[in-house]
Amino acid sequence: MARFHSYAIGDGALIAKNPQPHMLNWGMRTLVSSFIQLFTLDAWKSAAFAARILGMLRGFTAFHLASWRK
Repeated sequence: MARFHSYAIGDGALIAKNPQPHMLNWGMRTLVSSFIQLFTLDAWKSAAFAARILGMLRGFTAFHLASWRK
């Protein structure tokens, strides 16, 4: 689960750094599919996709907080 979370932090930061339509579309599709898989899979896989969702949100907000501090 840590790998899902770590990769997702990078994905969220990448989307925040480059908020063009194709990146926002990719990010939204990733979040929607993760939410669907969160509720349809067994407990361990659901936890991994929850970690991915939280990681993307964490990376996105961390990038914005860091860019506002400059």
